[in-house]
Amino acid sequence: MMMMMMMMLVVVVVLVMIVVALVMTLVVLVMIVVMFVIIVIIIVVILVVVVVGMISGEDSDDDDDDDDDDDDDDAGRSGYGGGGSFSSSSSSSSSSSSSSSSSSSSSSSSRSGGGTITTTKTTVVVVVVVVEVVVVVVVVVVVVVVVVVVVVVVVVRAVVVVVVIVALVVW
Repeated sequence: MMMMMMMMLVVVVVLVMIVVALVMTLVVLVMIVVMFVIIVIIIVVILVVVVVGMISGEDSDDDDDDDDDDDDDDAGRSGYGGGGSFSSSSSSSSSSSSSSSSSSSSSSSSRSGGGTITTTKTTVVVVVVVVEVVVVVVVVVVVVVVVVVVVVVVVVRAVVVVVVIVALVVW
């Protein structure tokens, strides 16, 4: 009678351990799925940020070009107006020099504006990529730790069950 009770106890313990191992495995699988969903969300956010940055960057480039064209027109008009008091040759040279200086300044400003926008886009992309890599590394480390813990727990419980069965048989 006592032997039957011990065998039933061992069977119950083994069944409980199997159920616990299955539940822990399901928890690990759910965590892995959640982490993959997080990674997909991060990738989507990166794509949205890059696309929005490119769209806003193109709009601001167009605005800068329009402003530069207006500056060139104004410089040309002022050059012709200022050169009216001189001879025809000097007025043409002064107007060409003033327009060339204004065009060079406008081109340099458009270059610096474009460089700033490009630098901002690059900085945003680099920061987002670094954040994504860090998150992926953390996710992988957490998954590995959880899997190791589950394996250790299952192995320890299996060893305990074997020890209990051997002890009962020997006893």
